[in-house]
Amino acid sequence: MTRMETKVTLDAPLVCDLSVLNESDRARMAKVSMEIVKMMESVHPLAQGYSFHASNNSDTLRKIAEWIPLEQACCPFLHFEITVGGGQTDVIVNLTGPPGTREFLEQELSGAAAMKADNVQENILQ
Repeated sequence: MTRMETKVTLDAPLVCDLSVLNESDRARMAKVSMEIVKMMESVHPLAQGYSFHASNNSDTLRKIAEWIPLEQACCPFLHFEITVGGGQTDVIVNLTGPPGTREFLEQELSGAAAMKADNVQENILQ
């Protein structure tokens, strides 16, 4: 099993600042974020965030690798943990942070979840 973790300073405020991205990166982030939402097979709540599960394939891994640096730039308080198992196991992305992160993510993801509810087996806002 392979694990890759990206940690950021946890004293950063719970604010997503898209102004740190140039126009091209903002457009790319919007596109990649929607592609990742479409890939989600299930979402599970965690104490301070969510666990996203998707099929283990090279396209999923490429999209996640493209998405994380963009998301880190505008939301530096987020902590990403990726688990990739062998065979047909899911790719798991745990997205967490300091207290309040789960509630922040609920607000950010509620629109995407509503648009793609048929792709998600569990309701994000449980």
